Formats: sequence, C-alpha cells, structure tokens
Amino acid sequence: MPVINVQLKGININREDFIGKMQLKNIHNNVLVKDVREQKVNMGNIKKALVFTFNFKSEYLLDKPKDKKFGTLELIGDVVYVTEEKLMNSIIKQWKKDKKIKESVLVEVLQAAFDMAKVEAIYLSRKVMLPSPIELPKVRPPSQNQGYIG
Repeated sequence: MPVINVQLKGININREDFIGKMQLKNIHNNVLVKDVREQKVNMGNIKKALVFTFNFKSEYLLDKPKDKKFGTLELIGDVVYVTEEKLMNSIIKQWKKDKKIKESVLVEVLQAAFDMAKVEAIYLSRKVMLPSPIELPKVRPPSQNQGYIG
C-alpha cells in the first residue's frame, strides 16, 4: 500500500449560537488535495515520498434561519505516499502543470485522508456540541433488517 502515514496539522472548529428556532438542513462534507510536494525519507531502500496536503471540511447548514451556517469543522493534514520513482515524478510534474492528480492515486490519497478525518471529526464535533458530521449506524429491531445494527 503506497500510503504510509496520515497526520493532522491543523484543526479549526466553530459553532454559532442562535437564539430561537432553528432547523438543521444539511451537513456538507468535502475533502480536497491542496498541495503536493516531494519529501526525503529514510526507510530502507525508500528515499523519497510524496506529501499530499489535504483539507477536510464539514459545514452545518440551517434551513431556518434561511441558509445560515450553524457550524464549521475543518481539518488540515498530510498523506505521505510512496510508489515507484517514475510515477512520483509524473505526479509532481502533472501537479505543477495543472494541479491535477492521476485518478487512481487521488482516490487512494483522498480515501486515506477521509478515513482519518471522519474519526477525528466525529470526536471533535461533540466537543463543541455539533451533530456528528458522519451518520453513525443505528440499532434497529431485527424485524426491520437482518441484524440489530444498520
């Protein structure tokens, strides 16, 4: 697996205080690659890695009052990725040219970033009394499905 590490560099979380009735409309989650750079590493025969800086953001949008944000949670971090040197050089060249990443690499990097960010986002959202940005499984009677968890 080319992803060898995922780490957080920054956290920004904010919840607004609204007085009166409010209704949560949607929680919008997004993860994006903001930068790609080379980094020297010393892991046996591996001497170079790519570092993909990502931004994970959850926005809590209200229906009432109309189109207001109830909160925002943002995580900034790095995914460290290794593969054959020819592919790494190609990725860097393409990024510098037009800020694009080969789809198979991008999917793997974003999945690694999202896997780490969603756990942190669930934990951090509770600290400021925001709903979980990721829907968690719910317990249901077995008559509604094949088991208790769904």
